Amino acid sequence: MSYKVTRFEVNHQGKLIAVAVHAVTDGEETNHIVSIDDHENFEIRLNKENKWIADSGTGINEDLLNLITGNYQAP
Repeated sequence: MSYKVTRFEVNHQGKLIAVAVHAVTDGEETNHIVSIDDHENFEIRLNKENKWIADSGTGINEDLLNLITGNYQAP
């Protein structure tokens, strides 16, 4: 099992938001958990079109999700 944290900031609507993405690999599967202030942690994953999507029901703003996934380089 391996664990890596990637930290960066995104500018969303004029506000800098600190982001941490926790990548946990167990065997051949990697889970990517996003942590941002004032929001419950949520998982992102690549879909069949190789586009990052968030778990349903996270309530994350689509623009903010695009900023996060656009800045995230998966290990």
